[in-house]
Amino acid sequence: MMKIFGKVLDADLNEGVLKPNAECVEECYQQSKCILVFMNSEEQCLSFYFNLTEKLIVVETAKTDNLFVAFKTQFLLSQCPAYESMDLSITVGGGSIPWIKNGNEYTFKKCVGDWKIVKKEINVTLCMQAFEIRTTSYEEAQTICEGKAIPYKLTGVQSTISPEFGVVCGYRLL
Repeated sequence: MMKIFGKVLDADLNEGVLKPNAECVEECYQQSKCILVFMNSEEQCLSFYFNLTEKLIVVETAKTDNLFVAFKTQFLLSQCPAYESMDLSITVGGGSIPWIKNGNEYTFKKCVGDWKIVKKEINVTLCMQAFEIRTTSYEEAQTICEGKAIPYKLTGVQSTISPEFGVVCGYRLL
């Protein structure tokens, strides 16, 4: 766990539980789906879980604000990485999702539902989902993807023995 002075935007510590900070951090560490805890000096503790969280923004604060955030992250115990070079990421189910640091903000964003995260190249991460859709044209497949609840882009078409396609829709995550 990496603990910093900070707060989770759009989170209300009043929704948390009274718990000593050390216990709050330890519980998150021990729970496989917990990815982050937000605490204050009055021992209000709010936990965030991978399966219930699609996006989080953490902002660093001053020590005098008495707000703390502990990220679950992985690094070797033999390492003592410099704070500036910490590579924060969340590993769940074999996949890794990075926290993106921009100035004094950390952003976590994962794919919706059971969409799969795919890293295409440096700084390009896509969320993709395959659909079995009866269509015989690329244009129709493109229209189907773009007509979903969130406008997705067509990222691939998989033909089968029949002239119908399996459609892969996607969207850029980061």
